[in-house]
Amino acid sequence: MEAVRIKTDGTVKNGHRTVHIKKKLGEAVLFIAQGQGGPWKVVFDKPEGNPFTPSSINVPQGSFKSSGSPRSDAELRSYRYTVYDDNGNPKDDPDVDVE
Repeated sequence: MEAVRIKTDGTVKNGHRTVHIKKKLGEAVLFIAQGQGGPWKVVFDKPEGNPFTPSSINVPQGSFKSSGSPRSDAELRSYRYTVYDDNGNPKDDPDVDVE
């Protein structure tokens, strides 16, 4: 499992902007709202689609949420996503590389 730390301003911490997970191992991404940041909504809303089953991942304030394993039909590629705040404002758009 790879961790993505979302700072209190909604941006993803440097060093966590691109994470790599292994599809064949069923690895997941753990999205973490640092401090009392959030809640955050992670949405894979870019043209390359979503490698995970949930359409969005809701990260509670000051807590964490797992993406679950990649779907069996997820392609091995990079997937961009958007972090939204509680009002639906986009805050950041990092990547998950499925290998």
